[in-house]
This record gives sequence, structure tokens and C-alpha cells, in this order.
Amino acid sequence: MQELKVVVLDMQPITPAVGGGRQRLLGLYHHLGDKIKAVYVGTYDWPGESARDHQVTPHLREICIPLSDAHHRAAKETGERMAGRGMIDIEFPEQVSLSPEYLTVARREMDDADVVIFSHPWCYPPLANDLKAHQLVVYDAHNVESVLRVSLHDDLPQAAPLLEGVVATEAALLARSDLVYCCSGEEVALFQEIFEVPPGKLRIAPNGTFTQRFKNDLIRQRAEARAALPAQETIRKRVVFMGSQYGPNAEAGRFIVDELAPRVPSATFVLIGGVGESLMSAATPKNVVCTGIVDDEQKWALLLSADVAVNPMFSGAGTNVKMFDFLAAGLPVLTTTVGARGIAGETTGKGEIVVESRDSLVAALVDLLVEDIPDDKRLACLALVERRFSWEVISKGLGDQLRYYVAHRAEGRPSVLMLSTWGVACGIAEHAQYFAEGLRDAGANVVIFGNLLLGHEPSGVLPELRFPVMRGWHWDNRTWSTSRVDLGAFNAALSAVKPVIVVLQHHTGFMSVGDYAQIAQEAQKRGVPVVIECHDSAHLQSGEVALLGEAGAQLIVHSEREAQRLGNLDNILVLLHPVRSGNHAGKCVEAANEGDAPFVVGGFGFFREYKGIDITLEAVKLLHRKYPNLQYRGWHAVYPGEEQSVYVHQCLDFVKKQQLEQSVFIDTSFADIDEIIDGLSECDVVVLPYAPSNEGASGAANIALAAGVPLVVSDSRIFSSLSHLAKVVQPRTAHAFAEVIAELLDDDAKRQGLADKARNWAESNSYIAMARKVLAHSSVA
Repeated sequence: MQELKVVVLDMQPITPAVGGGRQRLLGLYHHLGDKIKAVYVGTYDWPGESARDHQVTPHLREICIPLSDAHHRAAKETGERMAGRGMIDIEFPEQVSLSPEYLTVARREMDDADVVIFSHPWCYPPLANDLKAHQLVVYDAHNVESVLRVSLHDDLPQAAPLLEGVVATEAALLARSDLVYCCSGEEVALFQEIFEVPPGKLRIAPNGTFTQRFKNDLIRQRAEARAALPAQETIRKRVVFMGSQYGPNAEAGRFIVDELAPRVPSATFVLIGGVGESLMSAATPKNVVCTGIVDDEQKWALLLSADVAVNPMFSGAGTNVKMFDFLAAGLPVLTTTVGARGIAGETTGKGEIVVESRDSLVAALVDLLVEDIPDDKRLACLALVERRFSWEVISKGLGDQLRYYVAHRAEGRPSVLMLSTWGVACGIAEHAQYFAEGLRDAGANVVIFGNLLLGHEPSGVLPELRFPVMRGWHWDNRTWSTSRVDLGAFNAALSAVKPVIVVLQHHTGFMSVGDYAQIAQEAQKRGVPVVIECHDSAHLQSGEVALLGEAGAQLIVHSEREAQRLGNLDNILVLLHPVRSGNHAGKCVEAANEGDAPFVVGGFGFFREYKGIDITLEAVKLLHRKYPNLQYRGWHAVYPGEEQSVYVHQCLDFVKKQQLEQSVFIDTSFADIDEIIDGLSECDVVVLPYAPSNEGASGAANIALAAGVPLVVSDSRIFSSLSHLAKVVQPRTAHAFAEVIAELLDDDAKRQGLADKARNWAESNSYIAMARKVLAHSSVA
């Protein structure tokens, strides 16, 4: 793999990483990948600093060139004209000519770069002409600067020319950029609304925090931080807030001092950072402590010693980076809609984030402080940021995408608009991501028309880092009765994307057939073909298929059985459910039981009763009589809110009662699918004892086949298209499954034969193969 050089340009230093902007710079670019060299060129917006050139991390080099005295004098003069407000960033495009050394170094580093990233728009105008045609140009948008700066300075008539310059600068960079990475969906929507940025350019790279420092060790570190407090403080609840002297932070700090602290006198309120310096006076409540600016070690000690965090933000833009530090330290956060912007639309399922109005904050805080926060809730706070806001994950994911787009520019590619659930805990959302990757690898530019996230907690960061997403339909996954599509939003997506084909993911739990017909009709009006991939055709009737055909839709089903039941109508296309492609050969059969290596039975699929996990566990118990070292490794994600389900508890209690804790390992998190395939590839067999189902195909079975592992399944119809590849078990009992598993473990030849079938199947039924068939069938390719 060839080394990639990424140059990042801005007008601030990275280190020390205080404040949201610098933390984003460090987090995003600290480790883009082992073969990606990131070079940051920045400066200081205050005088008196020396030049700096050092490795911040093994993969990130920071160069900071001080601005000239003349530059600082010009910036001071501007500030005096602007009622004392600092405008050095806004005026940077015009005034940087006074600091020629900065421009010299920036141009030197840009010269051999593969990717040039403008972090904030201020460096773009003076360096625009130095960009080369082959370079990937990226705008890392910390905010929608045009909106933010107008909101901060539109009360100054003399600032009007500067604000017009901000709009012009941002518009020019948006037009020139190949990719635009925003902090949240709100910024994506604003760029589309204000600047009409093509959705294919827009992605989300959220703010985050470093999470590895607390992995597997959070509770102990919290206990140590608490023990280090003065004795009198260990008996008081501690509430923490953190921020700089930025206006919205000061407003939040004033609310704490004036409203929260006086009305909750039993707690100590700790204000970390510069935010508290202007708030402290003789009248400040005695239960308020201001630490001033602290270093990184002190910051984490203060956070770890606290009970809860508050973030009463009422104004500002972008996401609040402090929220991620609070959560990483195991602190439930009481905040407002503004404070939770881009992070949570409402209170999260486990109470990691509690969203309240200004008037209800005091009562909500009192409720939070009534009892001690249990360890599992603190671990849930850390898990939330690990899953969605981990700099380690975000940086690596960004690096992967930059490498991809250096090699595969989007110009001239046909666009595909895909409607699906997206970025939520849903098997079809996961499938849609793999299908989108297949379409992209087959030569298409894919834009997702995703579900609104009302009532849904996003499952991870990577889906919106990898693909542009427009959201415009509601998925009711609670009552299954109010799902609907916003046809106005869908038509807006058609206008913006100009797709050559629309792909709709269908499930009866999404929308009615009538809704799908309406969507297809809107596309048909524009002459755009529609393909509907059916994941649950059991409830479809031939008349409904005909209705969809009249609306211009071609249906994809995943088995001949489904097509026959629906009457083999002209608008039905049979494409077997694709397999996640990979280079997995499965576990070496010859070496499978060398020495003391145990046999390993694997499982995969959501932790729900119809998946038959209880049957597998009973079979494992029976197999222990013959294979005392046998292990079970299962990847069974628990849907948010279902952690306390009776079935989950029954299965986990069975493991304890049968003393199988040393033999059964179940991961209930939403693990990365590539990690799951890697894990399954180390198993000797994979077992899927599903209950009877009329669904077309099993995504879980295909994941197992992608791992190149022998597959053992029930006789459920969901596996009918794979029966020639797997060992089918009848009846669906633990004893029957135990007998078949033992038969395979004792017969290397049979096991190898099934593994070979799995590997060959995976090679010929990949997502990219399906993507090519869909594009070809629709006369796109």
C-alpha cells in the first residue's frame, strides 16, 4: 500500500489541545492510518510565540509558524474598529499576506500532498491557486461559519463587509471541495439549504473524545480520583461543567452560578476552564469552585471525581465537544436541546444523556443526585462514546475514506439514491451499508435517503462517515403504525441527487405497499427506474406486486420460492441474498484440534428468541460431555432498550446455572461486522437454529458463509436457498443440533467440504456482484 500524504491547514495550534477546535484537530488527524502521513500547518492568533515543528503523535506532525508583528498590528486595528471584538480569523484571508513565512511553509507542504484539508475556511483564499488538479480537496467544517459569524456580529454595522467576506470564502471553498466533512446533520442540512451543496459531497465526521484511556479500567480510575479528594468533599455530590470564555459557555456558567448552585446547596459545582474566571465574585455561592485553565491530567482527574455533569447551553453552534469528555469519564450529562445538538435528539435509553428544558433543569438535577449512579450506568456512558464518538474510530475511518477517494474520484459516476434505515440498530440498515459499498465499488455514487432519527439512537459513526445521507422518512420501530415518508423531502432528494436509479429497501415494518407505490410514482414522473429489494415478502400478495409494477417498480426477491408464490410476475427479479466479501479461508481443519486447542462453535444474530440462542446453549451443554474443552462464541447484539428482556436473562442465567461461564462467550454489543467475520472464521462450525420463518433470506447465514465456516441451520424456510451449502437439522431441538455438530467435529472431511462450499459461495455471491446485476438490469451500467 502506497503512503498517502495529507496536509491540514488552519490558523491555530493543535497543542495544547484546549478548546473544541484544537481537540477536533488532534482527534481527527492523530492516526488516519498506518500508511497515511498527516502534516498540520498552523499558527498562533496571539503574539510572542516561537516556531514549532514536532511530532504530536507518530502519525501527525504539527508545524506552527508565528504571524508577523505587522499582521498582529493589523488585526489589533480591526478589533478596535469592531468594538474590541477579535476578528483575526475572519480577516485572515486578507491579512495573511503580512505573514509570508506562513504561506511559504503551507505551499511547501502542499506541493507533494495527495490530500489537502482546509480546517475552517480561512486559509483557502490565499492558497486556492496552489492546489493541483490531482489533489483531493476537503473542507473540514467545524461550523457553518457564515451562520455562526453573522449570529455573533450582525449587531455591528461596521462588520457587514467582513461578514460578506465570510460568506464568499465559505461558498468558494464549498464549491472547490471534493468532500465536506461536518460535525453533525444540522450542518449538512444548512449547507444544502444555504449554499445548495450537492449532497454527494457531504459527510459527517462528528466530534469525539479519546476513549482507550478508560477501556476496561473506568471504575477503578474513578475510585482513585474520588479518594484523592479532601475528606470533606468525598461526602458531597460533585457536579461538573467545563468550557472556555466563549460567549455561550459564559451564559451556561452564569446559569449554574445564579440558578443551579443556589437551589441545590447540597452539591459542589466545579467549573473547569476559563469559563469560571469572570463569574467568581463575593456574591458567588460557596458551593461553586472555579479551577481556571487546567492541563489534561488535571482535567481528567476532576471529571473522574465528579458524580454527574451539567451542560446548560442555550445558544451557540456545532456540537459541544465537552459532552464526549463527560461521558468518557462515566458521567451522565444533564443538558438542553442546544447542548445535545448533533449528539442526541432526546434523552437516551439508559439515561446517559438527559435532555431537559431550561425550566426543568433544576428538578432534573435534583432527581439525578438523589441516589448514587450505579457502575453499569457509568459504563454505559463510556460505551456510548466508544460506539459513536471515539476519536480512535473516527480518525481511522476518515483515513480509510480519504484513501478511497484519492483512488476513486466521484466525478462522472452515475448516482444512486437508496432509501433505507440507516445508522441505527437494524439488520437491514447494516445490509444497506454493504450494498451501498457494493454499488460504490461497481462504479456508482450512492446517496442514502435515510430515516429520521426520532426515537432511534444511532448505532455508530462509520455509516455517515462513509456515505452522504439525506433524511426524510420516519420509521416507527415502537408501535409499527406511524411510519411514513415525506414526499417533499424525497422529491428534494431526487432533484439534488439526480439519480439514474432509486433503490428502496422494503420491509413490512417500514411502510405500507401504498407508500412504496407513491414513492415509485414520484421517481417515475422523472423517468427514474425504481428497484425495491424485499426483505420480508411473506405478507406481499401478487396484486400488490402488480400495483408496484404499475407504479414503475421492479422487485427483487431472494429466492425462487418467493417468486413462485408471488406468481413470477414480469416485475420480479430473483437475486440471492449477497454475502459480505472477504478473504477468509475459515479455520484450518487439519490444525483445528491440534494439542489442547478446543473446538469452537460460533453463533451470530440479534439476541432475540426466534434466533434459537437458547437451543444452541443447551446443545453446548450436551456436547460438553464428549468435548469438555468445547467453547461457544456468539455475537448477539441486544437492541437498545431490550437489555432487560426475559429471553436475554433466561439465556444468560442458563449459562451461570450450568456453570458454563468459562466456555460460553457472548458479545451483546453492536460490534463491527468485519470483526465479527474475523471471529467467526476462527470457529469450527457456526450454528443458526432459527424458528420457522417465511422471510426470504438470512443475512446472518451469509455472514457465516463469508467467514468460510461450515454452517449448521434449522429447516426454517429462511435458509431454503442455502440448504445445499449447509447441514440442515431436524427436528429443531438441542439434542438434534448436538448430534449434528458432533458428527461434523468428528469428521474432518465433512467439515472441510462444507467450509469449501461456504468459501466458493461467498466468492460468487458478493455485494459487488449483486450491485453489478442491479445496475446492469436497470440499464445503468
